[in-house]
Amino acid sequence: MPDGVPASARETATDNLPATLEAAGEPPERTAAQLIAAARDSFAQGLARIAMGAVPVMLALAVTATVLLRNVARADDGGEADETGEAASTAGRAAS
Repeated sequence: MPDGVPASARETATDNLPATLEAAGEPPERTAAQLIAAARDSFAQGLARIAMGAVPVMLALAVTATVLLRNVARADDGGEADETGEAASTAGRAAS
């Protein structure tokens, strides 16, 4: 937090980015610019940390889905072909 930021603005600025931008109107212009820069930097760092934490989770889910659904397409394709073949055979026998 930059020096020269009033206590009330400090408390508001620690809540969230929009509150910080609102609180930046209280201190002098130079201090307000420093406050906004610090808030944006903190926001970007927090977002990067969340993204880096989400990457392993998304990769684990992708691997799990791949492993669990690996044979689903093969089972569907084979099942439809067998049913269609059986239906054609049955229809052919009935026509004879």
